[in-house]
Amino acid sequence: MPPQVEFRRKQRSTRSAAKVASTGFGQSDGNGILGLIDEKTLAVEFHRAQVTLRRWRYLGIGPPYIAFVGGKEVWYRVSAVQAWLASREQEGPAPGPPRGSLSRNIRRQQARAPPR
Repeated sequence: MPPQVEFRRKQRSTRSAAKVASTGFGQSDGNGILGLIDEKTLAVEFHRAQVTLRRWRYLGIGPPYIAFVGGKEVWYRVSAVQAWLASREQEGPAPGPPRGSLSRNIRRQQARAPPR
């Protein structure tokens, strides 16, 4: 299991952030369901918005999930999230060209370079 990560939020911390900080990632939160976390808690753990997790589910690129009540209540199995994260680990440089102003500068330099 990965090491516990503690993070501090500003004054306006949410209830789910307090729940993650108090129980730790994937531990029981007192509701009797071991090994499951809700969408809000996972979003806080990933430092992403809940909308991002919903988009990942829609695109089929996020971690496996369990939907209850017609998809309105979504839960994630901690072991499945950890396996999904492990499958996304990469070594070496990031794939593809760099993004942003760095890639624009590289393209400009390549355009100015004399032909070989």
